[in-house]
Amino acid sequence: MNKQLWALAHKEFLTEWRSRYSQMGVVLYLAASVFILYLGLQQADARLWVALYWVVLFFTSVTAIAKSFLQESRMRLLYYQSVASPLAVFLAKALFHFVQLLALAALCWLLFSLFFDNPIMHPALFVLIVVSGSLTFVLAFTLMSAIAAKAAQALLMAVLCLPVVLPSLMLLLRLSHQAAMEGPLDFPWTDLAMLWALDVILLLLALILFPYLWRD
Repeated sequence: MNKQLWALAHKEFLTEWRSRYSQMGVVLYLAASVFILYLGLQQADARLWVALYWVVLFFTSVTAIAKSFLQESRMRLLYYQSVASPLAVFLAKALFHFVQLLALAALCWLLFSLFFDNPIMHPALFVLIVVSGSLTFVLAFTLMSAIAAKAAQALLMAVLCLPVVLPSLMLLLRLSHQAAMEGPLDFPWTDLAMLWALDVILLLLALILFPYLWRD
């Protein structure tokens, strides 16, 4: 399975590299969103900064990951079924989108820091939060993209994602507020453990459900 996983992940990177215009479209969407917020607000306190950061990153991740399975043709999916295991296909797409979303999250942080003052007092904690939140988004959106593609209903992804991602967004906001607080850090182990537990649940759900979606 490891060879299949790395081969498929390599294919994902090559495919997206050859269609760089779609990646540039996501980057333009991200940059335009931050710039429009700057034009409308000019400045933002720590709580508003954190909220806007996660709103922009959430919709950017939807734009980047929603097409994960929806853009695949039926013939290509049939080909994948004949040469790779379902878990290798899912994990390869998740791995690519995880790397992609980390890059977008870093760019989003950079743009917010350029247009607004950077209120993050504990950058190491914020990086850990962003990595954990990116993993949550990737697992949720990749799985929902597979379900929506199987049902041939792109709108279904938006309906399915909201109740799945809302609890994690609430945790991410609470954790990020801690990272933006001045003074000694009271490390929010409980909230971080809950976020990681959501990641584990999503991963297990994907590993259990995706093979059934793949077979049907």
